[in-house]
Amino acid sequence: MLFRVSEPERILFFDGDCGLCRRSVRFLMKQDRRRRMHFAPLQGETSKRLLTEPLRAQLDSVVYHPGDEPPLTRSGALIRFLTDCGGILSIPAQLLGFLPRRMLDGAYDCIARRRHRLAPASTCPTGASETDGRILP
Repeated sequence: MLFRVSEPERILFFDGDCGLCRRSVRFLMKQDRRRRMHFAPLQGETSKRLLTEPLRAQLDSVVYHPGDEPPLTRSGALIRFLTDCGGILSIPAQLLGFLPRRMLDGAYDCIARRRHRLAPASTCPTGASETDGRILP
């Protein structure tokens, strides 16, 4: 069992020390117009309480828990997250889902390896005023 508790539903766990990840979370929050999604850093209290150690240790990946289903990682997590958000980005996300997962994860891993150089953490604050309570500790 990789996920201990299923509440709140739809949580995207991310590397809280990564500037690119934090900037991406701000972008993804804007895509979630229905405000159904929650976000939590992999290093945070929510992660410690809800995820098992193997998933928490994957700082080079995002982990998305889509409700009552098993968690997803890497490209599968992002594709499913965008699909669940609805809106205009759900269409290309669904189309990407037809590509081989090995290819998508390879592209994801390439960016993940360079993420700290692409956007240093100090340049990407995630202010509480913009989170609307959707970023969990």
